[in-house]
Amino acid sequence: MLTFDARDFVPLAAGWRAAGKDHSGVVVSTQQPISTLVTRARKLLRTLSADDLRNRVVWLNDFR
Repeated sequence: MLTFDARDFVPLAAGWRAAGKDHSGVVVSTQQPISTLVTRARKLLRTLSADDLRNRVVWLNDFR
């Protein structure tokens, strides 16, 4: 899941983890032009596998 809503989704992901529930991962970003989001998302997908993302919150801005 990619979201700009860190305020809601970061605590939700932490709550799921605390409750022992699994999720596929949350990718959080600041709002950027779509071309920037696509470039960063591609870099993220080349760097991390689905297993790497499982139960994690990742900041897309780290993939510049």
